[in-house]
Amino acid sequence: MIALIDKLHEKMQSAASLREKAERLYEQGLVQEALAVLTRLNRRQPDIDIEQRLVQMRHQGFFRLKHSSTLQSWPRTLASSPYPAGEIPSIPRALLTPQAMVDGIIGHGSLIVRNLLSPEDCRALIRAVDASIEAYDARPESDPAWFTPLQPCEENGEQKVARGWIRQGGGALAADSPRGLFQLLEVLGEAGVITLLADYLGERPALSVKKTTLRRVQPDTSSGWHQDGAFLGSNIRTVNLWIALTDCGVDAPSMDMVPVRLPAIVTTGTGKADFSWSLDDEAVLNAAGEAPPVRLQFKAGDAIFFDELNLHRTAASPGMTQTRYAIEAWFFAPSHYPLNQLPILA
Repeated sequence: MIALIDKLHEKMQSAASLREKAERLYEQGLVQEALAVLTRLNRRQPDIDIEQRLVQMRHQGFFRLKHSSTLQSWPRTLASSPYPAGEIPSIPRALLTPQAMVDGIIGHGSLIVRNLLSPEDCRALIRAVDASIEAYDARPESDPAWFTPLQPCEENGEQKVARGWIRQGGGALAADSPRGLFQLLEVLGEAGVITLLADYLGERPALSVKKTTLRRVQPDTSSGWHQDGAFLGSNIRTVNLWIALTDCGVDAPSMDMVPVRLPAIVTTGTGKADFSWSLDDEAVLNAAGEAPPVRLQFKAGDAIFFDELNLHRTAASPGMTQTRYAIEAWFFAPSHYPLNQLPILA
């Protein structure tokens, strides 16, 4: 009831007074409360100044908070999986729980969730992807709502951000798109993803600036087999959420994935590997054992969760003709965050 009264009171307040309130909360160290005020204000009427401030506050605010986990150990443990060995579990959104994530990620290396997002949400995010990429390409005449490069704060230190490499791969960084990031977090919040990941990770998650990407991939794309843990470092607690915004796996690129959880990072750069961080086919088959890789197929709104040990690659075949839109969002437990990834609070 008190929260409802506060929200009704806010509706009668001016935008200026609410922004002042948010800044006071932020200076008092009440970062999430400040973010909530600005978020509600921006829902009323999208405002580029508010959206840019939200990005800054999410990044800088990470260093104003003390982070701790409710979990006594990591990774999560699983006595036995309810799903067949050698397969990636696939469930409807209604069955998505923290335990389902444990069953899938710990038991099989990943978990597919069908219809995580609605068609309306997919269409909105496709528009955000297009606007963000077009704004990046329009530099220096970019629309700042869709492209304002995040500047690492002093507490984080200087970090190189490979924006050109991301763009060459068909993407744009979500944190560089104030409006795109706002819309993405709104959609994920409404879908219950942030709360779910907080339960799974033992604390409210933070996103990676460098690895949370709005993707628009052409049908002739490809990449090497890899585990993201090979370059994320050790002692991390992370989950990647990959969402298909368009159908993929038949006419548009998808992913090839090993349908088993691997116990460690496989040695990279051996044999016929294309890159120092990737694996060749022989190394992949040796690591997969009796669970050979599978080509994933998704409908728009489907998603897959996996962590840094998952072995996968972007996959395309001759004859594919459609562009694939997708979201890739890497979430970390803030108490075990690799600071070179540049944190932003979810």
